[in-house]
Parts: sequence; C-alpha cells; structure tokens
Amino acid sequence: MLRTASATIICAVPRLLLIGLAMAAVLWATPRLASNALSLAHDDQVHYGGHLVAGRILSMCPCTAQLAEAQYVRGTYHARTPTQLALLTSQRPRSMRARLAEAPVLASSALRHLGARLTA
Repeated sequence: MLRTASATIICAVPRLLLIGLAMAAVLWATPRLASNALSLAHDDQVHYGGHLVAGRILSMCPCTAQLAEAQYVRGTYHARTPTQLALLTSQRPRSMRARLAEAPVLASSALRHLGARLTA
C-alpha cells in the first residue's frame, strides 16, 4: 500500500510542476497580450484599414454599395496621408480584376503594420 502511494506521488509531481509552469506562462503573457490588444484597438491606422477593407468587400455587390460608401466616409476620419484619403475616394478599384490585384497589396500592408505594432 505504501509503495502505491509513493508511486502516485512520484507520478503527480511532474504533472503539478507542468501545471504550475503553464499557469506562470499564462500570468506572464496575459498583461502583455492585453496591452498589445488595447494598443491595436486604439490605433487610428487599424481603424482606417478596417474601414478600407470593409468598403472594398461591401463594394463587390451593388446591393451593399451604400454600406460601402458609409465605410469609406468613416475611413476618411482616420486617413492621415493624401494616399490614404485617395484610396477611400478617388482610387477605388472599379472592376473585379482591379479588386483582386489590390487585395495582396492591402494584405501585405496590413501584415507589415500589425507586425511593426506587435514588435515595437
């Protein structure tokens, strides 16, 4: 009986250490993740990008053209450069081919911006 209790304790110690390590990692990472999430949520460029992408997606169908226009107007409040403003107003893609050609450019720009924000 004593041998069984010892074996159980010996088996339980590594599990408890692993649980403790996992809890320490979560407690260490949570404030950093929360801080990064808040900084992204309050970033004007993220809002601009969200409105731009929403406008591009909604403009694909004529039935959502008014919603797309509303997103473009909201995006103008977050645009900081003339190029950003032009993407919301005069440099919109007019065809599906233009939208498909623009998609990788927008995606790479978003990833670059998010990567820079998270590593800063």
